[in-house]
Amino acid sequence: MYAPILLPLLLAGQPLFEDLSALDQRLAEMSGNRAIPLDKRLRLARCPSPAQIESGPQGSLAIRCIPAGWQLRVALSGARETADPAERSSLPIVHRGETVHVAIVGNDFTLSYSGVATEAGRKGDPVRVRFPTSGKVLVATVSGPGKVMIED
Repeated sequence: MYAPILLPLLLAGQPLFEDLSALDQRLAEMSGNRAIPLDKRLRLARCPSPAQIESGPQGSLAIRCIPAGWQLRVALSGARETADPAERSSLPIVHRGETVHVAIVGNDFTLSYSGVATEAGRKGDPVRVRFPTSGKVLVATVSGPGKVMIED
């Protein structure tokens, strides 16, 4: 059943998964060797173009491959410690299936909607949110219990 899809990839000699060592090297260069190394057990679909790396929330880096549909947040060693215990908690503050308040924030505007989180997340984590009226799914950042934010 999967042979027609996988066969061209196998014959082309291209790896099926992203090269984590190469990603670690790019992260180290971008962070001045402060990025925490990626877990080598990760199996990310190979990105057809170089993955995007940019500054993320709370002293982290965000790695994204939009065509393959994955993204990661990588902590930096020496990143600031937060004083708020809820922010340090390993427990999610947004839960899968929960109705969340979505704030879309621009330079001179803020829009508010209700959406449904399709995954759990802690403060600062990216989560997918489905909008019931349109069925569209967007990625937002958890900003508090039951709250997410999309910055323009």
